[in-house]
Amino acid sequence: AWVLAEVIGFMVGFSMFGKTNLLGVMGIGIFCAIGGYLFVRKTLENKPDALDDEIKRISVDDLAPPKK
Repeated sequence: AWVLAEVIGFMVGFSMFGKTNLLGVMGIGIFCAIGGYLFVRKTLENKPDALDDEIKRISVDDLAPPKK
């Protein structure tokens, strides 16, 4: 998503500025890349953490040595 957002940003920049204003094209590309990064980051933060769920499932008795 990050790379796709950056490519879309460069295409939008080229359509707005053409080849005459390279800094404008790069600015829009970087701006869209940051937006793509934030989208990926937020999506990953919303996913449940499997390791935390596993730790909560284990009780103290599971950690003790087996009784004979």
